[in-house]
Amino acid sequence: MTSSAFSSRYAAVVFLPFLLLVALGTTTLLNPRTRVIVVALAVAAGLVSSAQNVTTQRTQAGQVAAAINAEAKPGDIIAFCPDQLGPAVYRQIEDPSQYDMITFPRRTAPQIVDWVDYAKTVGLRTQCVRRCGVPAGRTDRHIWLVWYPMYQTYQTKCETIASDLLAAATKAGGGGRNVVTGHDALFYEPMSLTEYATSGP
Repeated sequence: MTSSAFSSRYAAVVFLPFLLLVALGTTTLLNPRTRVIVVALAVAAGLVSSAQNVTTQRTQAGQVAAAINAEAKPGDIIAFCPDQLGPAVYRQIEDPSQYDMITFPRRTAPQIVDWVDYAKTVGLRTQCVRRCGVPAGRTDRHIWLVWYPMYQTYQTKCETIASDLLAAATKAGGGGRNVVTGHDALFYEPMSLTEYATSGP
């Protein structure tokens, strides 16, 4: 991950104009043999660089949503860090209305990501237990954190949230359990799912 909010897939909108420019550029090569070699090299480079799109799945949201559908109870809290993981998971949860859902950093619902002043907003937030509305100390419901470390512009904020939730759950006599582990090699958008539970009267 880089420190910007740009992803290489955003460049797809300029792919066709790029191909046209490359094709036009090859016409400036007067030697037919040179032209064939240049085009062959460009095609080979494109195939090599796109190989990951054949072996890598788009998102791990299916696994995360399946675990939530199978194990979460009505009234449980589902938190997302970063909020960018929210839409893909939300679309696959069978009945999202039965959960309290919240995203970091804006404390909004997970259906849509608000990109306005995004990096600035992320920088103003430090942790989720106090500032994102995830209630600490509740003993009657679990918290499910959908997260991934070192996300773009986030540095270690999501890791801090995970650690804070674990500390709060442990202090209350409970703990945390990793349900889904993010896999960078298999998914373009990997994500983890951790369950936090407290025990008490």
